[in-house]
Amino acid sequence: MTHVVAIIGALDTKGAELLYLKEQIAKRDKTPILIDVSCKPHRHEVSETDLTCHRVAEAAGSTMTKVSTSARREAASVMAQGVSLIVQRLYRDDKLHGIIGLGGSVGTEIATTAMRALPLGVPKLCISTIQDTARYVGTKDVMMLYPVVDLAGGPNLNRVERKVLTNAANAIAGMVEGDAPSGEERPLIAASMIGITTPCVQAAKLILEARGYEVVVFHAIGAGGAALEEMVRSGSIVGVLDITTHELADELVGGVGNAGPKRLEAAGEIGIPQVLCPGGLELAMFHTLNSIPSKFRSRYFIRHSESYTLMRLTRNEITKLGQIMADKANKATAPTAVVIPLKGWSAYDQTNGPFCCDSTGKATGFRWHDPGTSEAFLAGLEKQIDMSKSNLEVLKIDANINDQKFVSAVAKTMLEMLKGKWKKGNIGRSKLNA
Repeated sequence: MTHVVAIIGALDTKGAELLYLKEQIAKRDKTPILIDVSCKPHRHEVSETDLTCHRVAEAAGSTMTKVSTSARREAASVMAQGVSLIVQRLYRDDKLHGIIGLGGSVGTEIATTAMRALPLGVPKLCISTIQDTARYVGTKDVMMLYPVVDLAGGPNLNRVERKVLTNAANAIAGMVEGDAPSGEERPLIAASMIGITTPCVQAAKLILEARGYEVVVFHAIGAGGAALEEMVRSGSIVGVLDITTHELADELVGGVGNAGPKRLEAAGEIGIPQVLCPGGLELAMFHTLNSIPSKFRSRYFIRHSESYTLMRLTRNEITKLGQIMADKANKATAPTAVVIPLKGWSAYDQTNGPFCCDSTGKATGFRWHDPGTSEAFLAGLEKQIDMSKSNLEVLKIDANINDQKFVSAVAKTMLEMLKGKWKKGNIGRSKLNA
């Protein structure tokens, strides 16, 4: 079967590039379909197998006459809507096996909107002159290629443009050709992790996989948590091991790892078992020390990497987070356990953990670990959580989150829920609690 690759771009501004890309994809024995998302009239012609900008506008319930006289932003929105509907229909009809697009800010927005409308696993590549690409990728597996030079749209391509576009054609051709190896379809568990909760999640993953499950891990720094919620809502997940919930802290204080107000809600909404832990919930994430808002300059920090600085939350904020987690757990309809490691919530958060620095980077005499953290969290959680519900449980484990004792507790709880053996107040307490 010939693989079909959709090419998205605006012929009015990127005509030479798009036609060259189409030619290169065809040379690799793939069937290219050029979808023109131009917002203005142009001189280029398309073949019968391609889709004109008129058809794209019509798919969105508009016309090119309206689009061409609209403001740039409104016109782009119409074309993005139209091309998204078109590629979804092509995919449903098995007439699309990969998608590639190119452009500047507007072209990138239109192309990646269509890409994000397609399921995980469909090859997606966007050649974009925009370097800050997080908003275009969103929660989908969109590959971004920075061309270094601008895509000028002239009649003649320079050698750099030709090389970049040839590489892109090679990439998308290889992606649509290389089917993922088939394997046993095991029940899928979603888990959340960041670097300082990695030992816990990796060890729990091994336990669950040894019991016949497959575990997909999300990097919980904003987009990862949002992607977890999205995958849960897709219906492909049987249980959620939400070890790392610190995105709630970023939502509370305005950190850069914010996953939005719906974090920790999907499992409860669709009714699948979940284990919730305050992994990394003692911190909020910012970038460099200079980027930290002035209202937080008196706080304590750890410079986690060149890209991220972690800020220690106050006990009052921790108490609020306990209330927030309780509110979300209260909405759940399936078995839900909040499991709390009393001796620290991350690799930093332990008795002999690292010392903090101040907002200038100067070392302080204060360690990151605050022994009152779990007590503050429980004050908020236990005040708000509805323990009259038979599907809710709170477990307190006398261990650090990365200790094997805690790993065993969360893995055992998840397994009992999935196997239908979970019952409130009867989760092997003598083995789980200290």
